[in-house]
Amino acid sequence: MEYLEGNKKKEMDLDVRDILLSAGQAPSPHNIQPWVFMANDYSLTIIPDKRKSLKASDPNNRQLFVSMGCAIENLSIAAATRRFEIVRTNMMNNGAYTFDLEHNYRVTPDPLYPMIAERRVDRRKYDGSRLTQQHLQALSDITPEYGVRMHMLPIGNVEADILTRYILDGNKRQLETPEVKRELINAMRFNLGDELKTHDGLATRLMGGVPPMPGWLGRFLMGMALSVKSQNASMLKHINSSSHLVLFNTVSDNMTGWVSLGRTLQRFMLVATSLGVSFSFLSQPFECSTLAKRLMYELPYGNEAPVMALRLGYAQGQPLKSLRHPLSSILVG
Repeated sequence: MEYLEGNKKKEMDLDVRDILLSAGQAPSPHNIQPWVFMANDYSLTIIPDKRKSLKASDPNNRQLFVSMGCAIENLSIAAATRRFEIVRTNMMNNGAYTFDLEHNYRVTPDPLYPMIAERRVDRRKYDGSRLTQQHLQALSDITPEYGVRMHMLPIGNVEADILTRYILDGNKRQLETPEVKRELINAMRFNLGDELKTHDGLATRLMGGVPPMPGWLGRFLMGMALSVKSQNASMLKHINSSSHLVLFNTVSDNMTGWVSLGRTLQRFMLVATSLGVSFSFLSQPFECSTLAKRLMYELPYGNEAPVMALRLGYAQGQPLKSLRHPLSSILVG
Protein backbone atom coordinates (compact mmCIF):
# COMPACT_ATOMS: atom_id res chain seq x y z
CA MET A 1 0.00 0.00 0.00
CA GLU A 2 1.18 3.52 -0.81
CA TYR A 3 0.66 6.83 0.95
CA LEU A 4 1.55 10.41 0.07
CA GLU A 5 4.60 12.13 1.53
CA GLY A 6 4.62 15.64 0.15
CA ASN A 7 3.84 15.16 -3.54
CA LYS A 8 5.50 11.76 -3.74
CA LYS A 9 3.99 8.35 -3.29
CA LYS A 10 5.80 6.17 -0.81
CA GLU A 11 5.36 2.48 -0.10
CA MET A 12 3.96 1.90 3.39
CA ASP A 13 6.06 -0.16 5.79
CA LEU A 14 4.31 -3.49 6.41
CA ASP A 15 4.69 -3.10 10.16
CA VAL A 16 3.02 0.31 10.01
CA ARG A 17 0.24 -1.12 7.87
CA ASP A 18 -0.40 -3.88 10.41
CA ILE A 19 -0.41 -1.42 13.32
CA LEU A 20 -3.00 0.81 11.61
CA LEU A 21 -5.13 -2.15 10.57
CA SER A 22 -5.13 -3.29 14.19
CA ALA A 23 -6.19 0.16 15.38
CA GLY A 24 -9.06 0.10 12.89
CA GLN A 25 -10.42 -3.13 14.40
CA ALA A 26 -11.59 -1.25 17.50
CA PRO A 27 -15.29 -1.17 18.39
CA SER A 28 -17.39 1.98 18.07
CA PRO A 29 -21.04 2.99 18.67
CA HIS A 30 -23.22 1.69 15.83
CA ASN A 31 -19.90 0.57 14.26
CA ILE A 32 -19.43 4.06 12.82
CA GLN A 33 -15.59 3.78 13.03
CA PRO A 34 -15.14 7.51 13.71
CA TRP A 35 -11.46 7.93 12.83
CA VAL A 36 -8.98 8.45 10.04
CA PHE A 37 -5.23 7.76 10.10
CA MET A 38 -2.12 9.56 8.91
CA ALA A 39 1.29 7.92 8.50
CA ASN A 40 4.57 9.77 8.09
CA ASP A 41 7.19 7.04 8.24
CA TYR A 42 6.97 5.90 11.89
CA SER A 43 4.89 8.83 13.09
CA LEU A 44 1.25 7.72 13.23
CA THR A 45 -1.76 9.92 13.87
CA ILE A 46 -5.34 8.94 14.77
CA ILE A 47 -7.78 11.75 14.01
CA PRO A 48 -11.42 11.75 15.21
CA ASP A 49 -13.77 11.95 12.23
CA LYS A 50 -16.57 14.01 13.74
CA ARG A 51 -18.52 13.88 10.48
CA LYS A 52 -19.53 10.41 11.63
CA SER A 53 -20.56 11.46 15.13
CA LEU A 54 -23.98 10.38 16.40
CA LYS A 55 -25.51 13.79 16.97
CA ALA A 56 -28.69 12.48 18.61
CA SER A 57 -27.37 9.73 20.90
CA ASP A 58 -23.83 11.06 21.49
CA PRO A 59 -24.09 14.85 21.28
CA ASN A 60 -20.95 15.55 23.34
CA ASN A 61 -18.89 12.90 21.48
CA ARG A 62 -18.22 10.98 24.69
CA GLN A 63 -18.70 7.55 23.07
CA LEU A 64 -16.71 8.70 20.02
CA PHE A 65 -13.66 9.40 22.21
CA VAL A 66 -14.13 6.15 24.13
CA SER A 67 -13.85 4.47 20.72
CA MET A 68 -10.73 6.49 19.98
CA GLY A 69 -9.26 5.10 23.20
CA CYS A 70 -10.07 1.56 22.06
CA ALA A 71 -8.28 2.20 18.75
CA ILE A 72 -5.26 3.69 20.56
CA GLU A 73 -4.99 0.64 22.82
CA ASN A 74 -4.99 -1.63 19.76
CA LEU A 75 -2.30 0.55 18.18
CA SER A 76 -0.16 0.31 21.30
CA ILE A 77 -0.53 -3.48 21.51
CA ALA A 78 0.24 -3.97 17.81
CA ALA A 79 3.25 -1.63 18.00
CA ALA A 80 4.74 -3.58 20.91
CA THR A 81 4.20 -6.85 19.07
CA ARG A 82 6.12 -5.43 16.11
CA ARG A 83 8.91 -4.43 18.55
CA PHE A 84 8.22 -0.70 18.40
CA GLU A 85 8.50 1.62 21.36
CA ILE A 86 6.22 4.66 21.52
CA VAL A 87 8.81 7.35 22.31
CA ARG A 88 6.54 10.40 22.03
CA THR A 89 2.81 10.99 22.28
CA ASN A 90 1.18 14.26 21.30
CA MET A 91 -2.48 15.08 21.86
CA MET A 92 -3.91 17.94 19.81
CA ASN A 93 -6.82 20.22 20.68
CA ASN A 94 -9.08 18.53 18.13
CA GLY A 95 -8.64 15.18 19.90
CA ALA A 96 -6.10 13.75 17.45
CA TYR A 97 -3.21 11.71 18.85
CA THR A 98 0.21 11.34 17.24
CA PHE A 99 2.55 8.52 18.22
CA ASP A 100 6.22 8.50 17.26
CA LEU A 101 7.58 4.96 17.05
CA GLU A 102 11.13 3.65 17.18
CA HIS A 103 12.33 0.07 16.73
CA ASN A 104 13.45 -1.41 20.01
CA TYR A 105 14.02 -5.15 20.11
CA ARG A 106 13.92 -5.09 23.91
CA VAL A 107 10.19 -4.31 23.74
CA THR A 108 8.18 -7.33 24.85
CA PRO A 109 5.42 -8.39 22.41
CA ASP A 110 1.97 -8.07 23.94
CA PRO A 111 0.27 -11.48 24.33
CA LEU A 112 -3.12 -9.87 23.68
CA TYR A 113 -2.22 -9.03 20.07
CA PRO A 114 -3.88 -12.16 18.54
CA MET A 115 -7.10 -11.25 20.35
CA ILE A 116 -7.50 -8.04 18.32
CA ALA A 117 -8.66 -10.06 15.33
CA GLU A 118 -10.74 -12.42 17.50
CA ARG A 119 -12.55 -9.85 19.65
CA ARG A 120 -16.22 -9.43 18.81
CA VAL A 121 -19.36 -8.35 20.61
CA ASP A 122 -21.76 -11.20 21.41
CA ARG A 123 -25.33 -9.87 21.56
CA ARG A 124 -26.87 -13.31 22.08
CA LYS A 125 -28.35 -14.68 25.28
CA TYR A 126 -25.72 -16.35 27.47
CA ASP A 127 -26.06 -19.67 29.29
CA GLY A 128 -26.76 -18.23 32.74
CA SER A 129 -23.72 -19.72 34.45
CA ARG A 130 -21.38 -17.73 36.68
CA LEU A 131 -17.88 -16.80 35.60
CA THR A 132 -15.27 -19.04 37.16
CA GLN A 133 -13.22 -17.61 40.00
CA GLN A 134 -10.13 -17.86 37.79
CA HIS A 135 -11.76 -15.77 35.06
CA LEU A 136 -13.13 -13.24 37.55
CA GLN A 137 -9.68 -12.84 39.06
CA ALA A 138 -7.99 -12.41 35.67
CA LEU A 139 -10.47 -9.68 34.70
CA SER A 140 -10.27 -7.97 38.09
CA ASP A 141 -6.46 -7.94 37.88
CA ILE A 142 -6.45 -5.69 34.77
CA THR A 143 -4.75 -2.41 35.63
CA PRO A 144 -6.92 0.51 34.46
CA GLU A 145 -5.54 3.69 32.96
CA TYR A 146 -5.09 6.66 35.28
CA GLY A 147 -8.44 7.99 36.53
CA VAL A 148 -10.45 4.98 35.33
CA ARG A 149 -12.37 2.69 37.68
CA MET A 150 -13.90 -0.75 37.02
CA HIS A 151 -16.66 -2.33 39.10
CA MET A 152 -17.64 -5.99 38.67
CA LEU A 153 -21.30 -6.43 39.64
CA PRO A 154 -22.76 -9.95 39.93
CA ILE A 155 -26.24 -10.23 38.44
CA GLY A 156 -28.72 -9.98 41.28
CA ASN A 157 -26.74 -7.77 43.65
CA VAL A 158 -27.99 -4.32 44.63
CA GLU A 159 -25.68 -2.30 42.35
CA ALA A 160 -26.38 -4.58 39.36
CA ASP A 161 -30.13 -4.18 39.92
CA ILE A 162 -29.78 -0.39 40.03
CA LEU A 163 -27.70 -0.37 36.84
CA THR A 164 -30.19 -2.71 35.11
CA ARG A 165 -33.05 -0.37 35.98
CA TYR A 166 -31.17 2.55 34.42
CA ILE A 167 -30.30 0.52 31.33
CA LEU A 168 -33.99 -0.22 30.73
CA ASP A 169 -34.94 3.40 31.41
CA GLY A 170 -32.23 4.59 29.00
CA ASN A 171 -33.44 2.18 26.33
CA LYS A 172 -37.00 3.46 26.80
CA ARG A 173 -35.92 7.08 26.45
CA GLN A 174 -33.90 6.31 23.32
CA LEU A 175 -36.74 4.49 21.58
CA GLU A 176 -39.16 7.27 22.51
CA THR A 177 -36.86 9.91 21.00
CA PRO A 178 -37.48 9.99 17.21
CA GLU A 179 -34.03 11.33 16.31
CA VAL A 180 -32.22 8.64 18.33
CA LYS A 181 -34.44 5.87 16.98
CA ARG A 182 -33.91 7.13 13.40
CA GLU A 183 -30.14 7.25 13.96
CA LEU A 184 -30.19 3.63 15.14
CA ILE A 185 -32.30 2.34 12.23
CA ASN A 186 -30.26 4.26 9.64
CA ALA A 187 -27.11 2.58 10.98
CA MET A 188 -28.54 -0.90 10.32
CA ARG A 189 -27.40 -2.94 7.31
CA PHE A 190 -30.10 -5.41 6.32
CA ASN A 191 -28.19 -7.36 3.69
CA LEU A 192 -24.61 -8.26 2.83
CA GLY A 193 -24.64 -6.06 -0.28
CA ASP A 194 -25.28 -2.96 1.81
CA GLU A 195 -22.59 -4.04 4.28
CA LEU A 196 -20.04 -4.37 1.50
CA LYS A 197 -20.92 -0.92 0.14
CA THR A 198 -20.21 0.86 3.43
CA HIS A 199 -18.08 -1.54 5.56
CA ASP A 200 -19.71 -0.03 8.66
CA GLY A 201 -22.98 0.04 10.57
CA LEU A 202 -24.94 -2.57 12.49
CA ALA A 203 -25.31 -5.77 10.48
CA THR A 204 -28.70 -7.35 11.21
CA ARG A 205 -27.20 -10.77 10.40
CA LEU A 206 -25.43 -10.47 13.77
CA MET A 207 -28.66 -9.85 15.67
CA GLY A 208 -30.37 -13.18 15.06
CA GLY A 209 -33.87 -13.70 13.70
CA VAL A 210 -33.68 -10.95 11.06
CA PRO A 211 -33.62 -12.34 7.50
CA PRO A 212 -31.82 -10.45 4.71
CA MET A 213 -34.00 -7.88 2.96
CA PRO A 214 -33.70 -4.65 0.95
CA GLY A 215 -32.59 -1.74 3.10
CA TRP A 216 -35.69 0.36 2.48
CA LEU A 217 -37.93 -2.50 3.57
CA GLY A 218 -35.81 -3.28 6.61
CA ARG A 219 -35.90 0.32 7.79
CA PHE A 220 -39.68 0.45 7.34
CA LEU A 221 -40.29 -2.80 9.23
CA MET A 222 -37.77 -2.00 11.96
CA GLY A 223 -39.43 1.35 12.52
CA MET A 224 -42.66 -0.47 13.34
CA ALA A 225 -41.09 -3.39 15.24
CA LEU A 226 -38.82 -1.44 17.62
CA SER A 227 -41.12 -0.98 20.60
CA VAL A 228 -40.14 -0.19 24.18
CA LYS A 229 -42.07 -3.15 25.59
CA SER A 230 -40.54 -5.80 23.33
CA GLN A 231 -37.01 -4.39 23.40
CA ASN A 232 -36.89 -4.00 27.16
CA ALA A 233 -38.29 -7.51 27.68
CA SER A 234 -35.59 -8.90 25.38
CA MET A 235 -32.86 -6.83 27.03
CA LEU A 236 -33.87 -7.96 30.52
CA LYS A 237 -33.72 -11.62 29.42
CA HIS A 238 -30.24 -11.06 28.01
CA ILE A 239 -29.03 -9.34 31.19
CA ASN A 240 -30.47 -12.09 33.39
CA SER A 241 -28.73 -14.73 31.26
CA SER A 242 -25.39 -13.08 32.10
CA SER A 243 -23.04 -13.62 35.01
CA HIS A 244 -21.92 -10.06 35.74
CA LEU A 245 -22.25 -6.46 34.67
CA VAL A 246 -19.04 -4.46 34.67
CA LEU A 247 -19.24 -0.69 35.01
CA PHE A 248 -16.48 1.59 33.71
CA ASN A 249 -16.26 5.00 35.40
CA THR A 250 -13.91 7.95 35.15
CA VAL A 251 -12.91 10.63 37.64
CA SER A 252 -12.24 12.98 34.69
CA ASP A 253 -15.43 13.28 32.64
CA ASN A 254 -13.71 14.94 29.68
CA MET A 255 -12.05 14.01 26.41
CA THR A 256 -8.81 12.81 28.01
CA GLY A 257 -10.71 10.77 30.58
CA TRP A 258 -12.90 9.18 27.91
CA VAL A 259 -9.88 8.15 25.83
CA SER A 260 -8.23 6.62 28.90
CA LEU A 261 -11.43 4.76 29.69
CA GLY A 262 -11.58 3.47 26.12
CA ARG A 263 -8.06 2.08 26.44
CA THR A 264 -9.01 0.26 29.64
CA LEU A 265 -12.26 -0.98 28.09
CA GLN A 266 -10.46 -2.39 25.05
CA ARG A 267 -7.83 -4.19 27.15
CA PHE A 268 -10.61 -5.63 29.29
CA MET A 269 -12.43 -6.97 26.20
CA LEU A 270 -9.24 -8.47 24.78
CA VAL A 271 -8.52 -10.26 28.06
CA ALA A 272 -12.13 -11.50 28.15
CA THR A 273 -11.73 -12.78 24.59
CA SER A 274 -8.57 -14.66 25.57
CA LEU A 275 -10.51 -16.34 28.41
CA GLY A 276 -13.51 -17.30 26.27
CA VAL A 277 -15.76 -14.86 28.15
CA SER A 278 -18.51 -13.27 26.04
CA PHE A 279 -19.50 -9.62 26.40
CA SER A 280 -21.89 -7.04 24.98
CA PHE A 281 -22.20 -3.27 25.37
CA LEU A 282 -24.91 -1.64 27.48
CA SER A 283 -24.49 2.06 26.79
CA GLN A 284 -28.11 3.27 27.03
CA PRO A 285 -28.06 5.17 30.36
CA PHE A 286 -24.78 6.91 29.57
CA GLU A 287 -26.13 8.43 26.36
CA CYS A 288 -28.63 10.50 28.37
CA SER A 289 -26.84 13.09 30.52
CA THR A 290 -29.63 13.38 33.10
CA LEU A 291 -29.78 9.61 33.57
CA ALA A 292 -26.01 9.31 33.84
CA LYS A 293 -25.91 11.99 36.56
CA ARG A 294 -28.72 10.36 38.52
CA LEU A 295 -26.99 7.00 38.25
CA MET A 296 -23.75 8.51 39.54
CA TYR A 297 -25.50 9.76 42.68
CA GLU A 298 -27.43 6.51 43.25
CA LEU A 299 -24.41 4.20 43.03
CA PRO A 300 -21.88 4.18 45.91
CA TYR A 301 -18.86 5.28 43.88
CA GLY A 302 -18.52 8.91 44.90
CA ASN A 303 -17.60 11.39 42.15
CA GLU A 304 -16.87 8.73 39.51
CA ALA A 305 -18.79 9.48 36.31
CA PRO A 306 -20.28 6.31 34.72
CA VAL A 307 -19.42 6.03 31.04
CA MET A 308 -19.89 2.44 29.81
CA ALA A 309 -21.09 -0.99 30.93
CA LEU A 310 -20.69 -4.51 29.61
CA ARG A 311 -22.57 -7.68 30.42
CA LEU A 312 -20.41 -10.78 30.77
CA GLY A 313 -21.12 -14.48 30.50
CA TYR A 314 -20.55 -17.65 28.55
CA ALA A 315 -22.08 -18.54 25.19
CA GLN A 316 -21.72 -21.47 22.82
CA GLY A 317 -19.79 -20.97 19.57
CA GLN A 318 -18.36 -17.81 18.09
CA PRO A 319 -20.56 -14.86 17.09
CA LEU A 320 -20.18 -13.44 13.60
CA LYS A 321 -18.09 -10.32 13.12
CA SER A 322 -19.01 -6.92 11.71
CA LEU A 323 -17.06 -5.43 8.82
CA ARG A 324 -14.42 -2.69 9.02
CA HIS A 325 -13.33 -0.05 6.53
CA PRO A 326 -10.37 -1.02 4.35
CA LEU A 327 -7.27 0.92 5.36
CA SER A 328 -7.09 2.68 2.00
CA SER A 329 -10.42 4.44 2.67
CA ILE A 330 -9.43 5.88 6.07
CA LEU A 331 -5.82 6.85 5.33
CA VAL A 332 -5.39 10.59 4.73
CA GLY A 333 -2.55 13.03 4.15
